[in-house]
Amino acid sequence: MEARVTLRPGAKGAKKLTAEFGDRLICVRYRYDQERRRRIKTVEIIVDEADWTPVAARNAAAPEPDREHLRQIVGVRVAYAEVALRRAVGEAGGRWDPSARLWLLPLAAARALGLQERIIQLLPDNRRKQSEAAGGGNRAEKGAVQ
Repeated sequence: MEARVTLRPGAKGAKKLTAEFGDRLICVRYRYDQERRRRIKTVEIIVDEADWTPVAARNAAAPEPDREHLRQIVGVRVAYAEVALRRAVGEAGGRWDPSARLWLLPLAAARALGLQERIIQLLPDNRRKQSEAAGGGNRAEKGAVQ
């Protein structure tokens, strides 16, 4: 069965139902059943209303758990032959550190990719490494020749 036409209240083809259901009418659909060769008119109506608090509003009222540790940059070992995994790490925001021969990415991303067992080190100088992994920082910090 396929729905070909969806009409809003008051539209031509929905006026009688608008008069019958009033503000409770959401839409009228005309569905076509190929097997039975029938056209079926359906209505979507409001049958109940109640107060509701969106999840985002409830979460905003609750104190946010400490998630700072998930932003911490970690070193992850990925073999050169693991092309698909290297690509996934890069897409997750990882950056290759040739001096350490590790991929640097946030702990949350490493967990999301299932790389917990591959974490080699938690980098102590988190702020500098985080800005480098994000592509920030100035050239002098990254060791570029001026």
